[in-house]
Amino acid sequence: MGNRCNYNLEIRDNSDSPLGVLIASNIIDELRDTSYRASEAIDSDGGSMANTTWDDVDDDLKKFSTSYPNYLFVMHEDWNDGHFAYTYYKDGKMQQCPGKIVYPEYDPALLK
Repeated sequence: MGNRCNYNLEIRDNSDSPLGVLIASNIIDELRDTSYRASEAIDSDGGSMANTTWDDVDDDLKKFSTSYPNYLFVMHEDWNDGHFAYTYYKDGKMQQCPGKIVYPEYDPALLK
């Protein structure tokens, strides 16, 4: 069982613009109908419903994205252990982009 996580899903078209709410909601509802974990993790708008686990999220979304090859599925994941990522799914493939926290270098001129 994986870490607990908040999931937020957005669907974009080929121009990288978010889909209209009605179209996106219909597609997300279809995903929720095909995956029990999706139905627990995200609402019809793709927003996080609960801090939960979705161990098969990558397999589920890679498979589901093949039904909509002209859309990009963008999942923001925020885990309880402090790491976060954007994962992109398109036509059965995925790219995970872990978040990074970058601190500025020490600058003695900024001491007050």
